[in-house]
Amino acid sequence: MMGVSAEMVMAIAALLTAGGGGWKAIAEAKKIASDVKAISGQVHNNHGSSMKDTVDKMAQRMASVQQTQETMLRVQEEQGEGISQLRQSMTQMQRDMTQLREDFTVATRRMERIETEEHETHKEIFDRLNKKGKAS
Repeated sequence: MMGVSAEMVMAIAALLTAGGGGWKAIAEAKKIASDVKAISGQVHNNHGSSMKDTVDKMAQRMASVQQTQETMLRVQEEQGEGISQLRQSMTQMQRDMTQLREDFTVATRRMERIETEEHETHKEIFDRLNKKGKAS
């Protein structure tokens, strides 16, 4: 009887082990099914709450950001061209100012020379008049 009972205990133990493994497999299958359902809900469109919609919105925002960056780049290029033109204008103004200074210096020297000559001419006239006045 002992042999039968040991065999029965072994059979029951094997049955329990197999049953426990089965229950574990069923529990894992339920978890996997739950995960698959959650992933499916995120991937398939469900009126704005899915991962796909979020990714689509992100793609739209990224396109908008890229367009803004391109606009900013274009504006910066235009500003760069404007700055380049401004630099050229300022360089031309410096040249013009240098020329004006040179012209002013030449004009000032001419005026000084004219004033000196004029002064000498006046002096000569007065000297001549004084000589005539003394001679009379």
